[in-house]
Amino acid sequence: SDAHPSILFADDDLIAVVRSARHFFVRQEAAKRIRDAERLKAFAADRHIGQILARQMRREEDIEYLEQLLRESRHLEVRNAAQAQLRLLKAALRRS
Repeated sequence: SDAHPSILFADDDLIAVVRSARHFFVRQEAAKRIRDAERLKAFAADRHIGQILARQMRREEDIEYLEQLLRESRHLEVRNAAQAQLRLLKAALRRS
C-alpha cells in the first residue's frame, strides 16, 4: 500500500502493544487505533481483540469474514460483536 510511512510505523507500534502481555484494556485500546483492520485478523482468536476486529469490519467485502467469525469464534463476546456488526453493515448497505 502507499500509506504514509509514519502511519505504518504507528500501526507497527500498536500491533506490538496488541501482541504484548499487557492488560487486555490496554491491548484493546491499541487495537482500536490501528488504521489497517486487516492487521487485526491475526488476532481473531483473541477474546478481547476479536471484538475490536469485528467492529472494524465496515465494508461490503467484510460480510463474509464477519459470518466466518460468527461461525468459528470460541468466544461469545466475539460472536456477539460480529453479529451486531453484521446487522449494522447490512442495514447501512440497504440504505446506500
